Amino acid sequence: IEISIGGNESSDSNSGKGRNLTPTIEAQINTLSRLLSFTFNEPVGIVTITVTNSLGETVASSQCNTTIQPFVQLFVPVIDDTYYIYIDGNKISATGIYTLINGFII
Repeated sequence: IEISIGGNESSDSNSGKGRNLTPTIEAQINTLSRLLSFTFNEPVGIVTITVTNSLGETVASSQCNTTIQPFVQLFVPVIDDTYYIYIDGNKISATGIYTLINGFII
């Protein structure tokens, strides 16, 4: 699942200079276990992850601190639909989308 990231300016603590970081977030869904997994490859502090369906209804949500918990799993429905992922925090804003048809991501 592709995650688009924006609003992620941070500072480099080693040099003391500001720089733009582009943290990556990997997202994968296992339709058998109904788990949507996120891996934050750079800590971005506390974030809220929200997954909504095509009607805009929240189907899963979680808050986590990526500094100490870089791997997060959410139980999500595996009903055919288009789902939207929103990741929001002080240091990051990211979105993603995936569509399930017959248990497969298209």
